[in-house]
Amino acid sequence: MHRLSRDGGHRHPCLRDRSPADAFDPALLAHTGDARHAAFLTAADVVVHDAQYGTADYPTKAGWGHSTVEYAVDIALASRVKTLVLFHHDPDRDDSGVDDLLAVAESRVEASKRPLRVVAAAESEELLLTEGTYARTTDVEPAPAAMPERARIIVADDDVALVRILEAVLRGDGYDVDVAFDGEELLSKAAAVHYDLALVDIQMPNLDGLTACRRLRALDGYRDTPFVVLTARTRQDDMATAFEAGITDYIRKPFALAQVRARVRSWLARGAARRV
Repeated sequence: MHRLSRDGGHRHPCLRDRSPADAFDPALLAHTGDARHAAFLTAADVVVHDAQYGTADYPTKAGWGHSTVEYAVDIALASRVKTLVLFHHDPDRDDSGVDDLLAVAESRVEASKRPLRVVAAAESEELLLTEGTYARTTDVEPAPAAMPERARIIVADDDVALVRILEAVLRGDGYDVDVAFDGEELLSKAAAVHYDLALVDIQMPNLDGLTACRRLRALDGYRDTPFVVLTARTRQDDMATAFEAGITDYIRKPFALAQVRARVRSWLARGAARRV
């Protein structure tokens, strides 16, 4: 049995304040919503659970709709889960930070004296589940993501300083990068050279990013190209308009460079996988 959960939790910790450190009876859960969550996960072989934050992050993130690692572990322990997979890592957290949260989870399990295996999800990682009374869950090492041999990216934004930073960072990641400072320049360069991915601002002089995207989407070579918007326009109707224009992904300004790098890699890998 495999369950996926993105429950944000009602309380942290989810157990009642006076519960012993090694007591994980579902009856001790502090909120009826947590009890329902635990019942849903009961005795699952594998649970893939949102764990974007740690306890130290949560005071400034409460209400954002994500769980802490500690919450995910406690719910899994109360539910007698066999394997817990932590996913939806914070885009600002690097590999070392994920390892630190995994160590927190493992120490929490050890203190509980209950059997629970915890895994931090990684790109392209697989879990193989066998069936039967003595079913086991086996890790398969992440396979290298399929990537274009030398991906070509265009960054279009009228913020010169931001464009230059993205240009330097993405070139450092091994991509060929061109830049444009308005929508007309984006169209001109995209007509001369095919790009594997475009990072586009919405508000630009001469021609806005969404209009440029619509025009490029009408061309055969750009029907499936990832167009990722970088913008401070974050209202729901702005996002809906962007997706209707053919935008693939939406990154809100201000953003972390690690977030952009991860999204770029992910979209390039998806595009390469489709062509295999």
